[in-house]
Amino acid sequence: MPLVSKTSRAAHPTRSAILNVSRRLYAASDYSGVTMRAIAKKVGCRSPSLYHYFKSKDDIFRALVDRGTIIYEKFLPTIDSTDPFDRLWWRFWRYYEFSKAHPEYFRLMFVDRSSPVGDPTLHARVLSGADTHRCIEECVKAGILPQGTDPIEASVVLWCTIHGVVVMGMRGKREPWPRDRLAERTLSLAFDGLRAGLREQSSRPSPMHWQTHAGPALRRNGPTHATRSSL
Repeated sequence: MPLVSKTSRAAHPTRSAILNVSRRLYAASDYSGVTMRAIAKKVGCRSPSLYHYFKSKDDIFRALVDRGTIIYEKFLPTIDSTDPFDRLWWRFWRYYEFSKAHPEYFRLMFVDRSSPVGDPTLHARVLSGADTHRCIEECVKAGILPQGTDPIEASVVLWCTIHGVVVMGMRGKREPWPRDRLAERTLSLAFDGLRAGLREQSSRPSPMHWQTHAGPALRRNGPTHATRSSL
């Protein structure tokens, strides 16, 4: 069997090699900073060779998103607990753990809005939130969460909570606690809030309420004594 020269191998890169190089380039830059020319240079081939597998940079990144989504699906919890609260907790904790284990895929899928979306069927199966909504409904039926808890609203609250911790951690902003402790504490507080119940009307007006309804004089001059005493 004849030996294949290094030049020959580089001229015909594999699909997997292209994706691996693209992922590493993305990790060092961002979606807009990665070009077909840069990918080809790192792979060790000419740019036209990439088009044998992918029509464009978007196609490469869609494939990366699909690969990341499949990895993320394997991270979703498969615990044996019959407690719906345990299952709900682990859905969000595993999201956090995925961000630590695969930060490039996490950023591509959940942070970088400029990157293209992958396979819509795969996306809908893994990322639709339907399983999370069912977990919340089961918690309501079990009396763990209050009657009337909206599954979509509750899931958004929990997602925003853990997502914020992840992004802060990825940027190195996790003081005053270690990253895992910050994630556990903030998620616990969010769950405590859900157990207390999400109210449409709070007894205490939020700062946004005053920003919106107090009028231009208040926004210009600051709160009056009467306004401050009502907070």
